Amino acid sequence: MESSGKSLAAVQSLGSALALSLGVALVFTVAASVFDQFHQVAAEELNAREASAMVVGNAMQRVDIKDWGVQLSLPLGTGSSLLEYAVEGSDSIGLSTAALEHYGSKCSAGQNAAGALVRLATGSAGAKLAERQGILKGSFGGYDYVYETPASACAGVDQAADMAVQEVMIIEGYGTLSSE
Repeated sequence: MESSGKSLAAVQSLGSALALSLGVALVFTVAASVFDQFHQVAAEELNAREASAMVVGNAMQRVDIKDWGVQLSLPLGTGSSLLEYAVEGSDSIGLSTAALEHYGSKCSAGQNAAGALVRLATGSAGAKLAERQGILKGSFGGYDYVYETPASACAGVDQAADMAVQEVMIIEGYGTLSSE
């Protein structure tokens, strides 16, 4: 009888451990499901904030960044395609073009395929560093607006690499930033 009592106690102990393990697994699964749903919603919101530039005038395009009160104008025509942009935060937008995005998600505006435009407080340490690494496109309302060239995975896409360099040269050389 003594050995059957020990066996019963061992089974009960294992039963408690099994119930606890199943409970932990259930809680983890529910938490992971909620976490995954949150990230999917966040990704959908980011995609919803990606947009194209507007065609304005003859052979020109413009990106209106209403939250910043500025607009970026670029030529549109042979050698350049319509600019795509993605709002990445309150002080950064990623850039690409319709032609670059044709090569896949690595070449999207969300991946800064044609660079990024960042807004930093005028004279701040971040603005000074950004200006050394990028090109100051303008200063308005206490902010410096710096164009940073791409350092994205799109540069590794053979067909897109030359096109990305061409777009960067257009944004750097011909792109003008002005206040609205």
